[in-house]
Amino acid sequence: MLFASITCNTEEIADLLATGLGEAGVTTEVKQIFAVDAAELSGYDIVALGSYTWMEGELADECLALYHALDTVDLSGKLGLAFGSCDAAYSPYGAAVDLLDDKLRSRGALVAEPLKVPVWPGPDAKERCVQAGRALGGRRAA
Repeated sequence: MLFASITCNTEEIADLLATGLGEAGVTTEVKQIFAVDAAELSGYDIVALGSYTWMEGELADECLALYHALDTVDLSGKLGLAFGSCDAAYSPYGAAVDLLDDKLRSRGALVAEPLKVPVWPGPDAKERCVQAGRALGGRRAA
């Protein structure tokens, strides 16, 4: 579980997803996205990438190195999930999540529905994150 977070919102989403994965019996490592080499991802069954959307639809700067390095990584057969905090004040909504989702798909991952969460998530949105983690973990067990 890799994330970029400027306000801790995407980090919180990552932690909530990890909670759900844990409830599904999946051991999860949660790390900042800039602290991981893309080649390491081939050693995991599930690859979840999270980012906030910067400015008008841009991927966070701290994601760029990994994003481009993924072009050389085969994620075939891995489960994937793109997630992030999204602000409805900007269009397109959650564009960075879409970029991560497209990247995971282009590298062969079996990708779950992207998880876009409001920038200040309430209890319902937080529960949706935990449920998404459980569902992703359940796909691994299937």
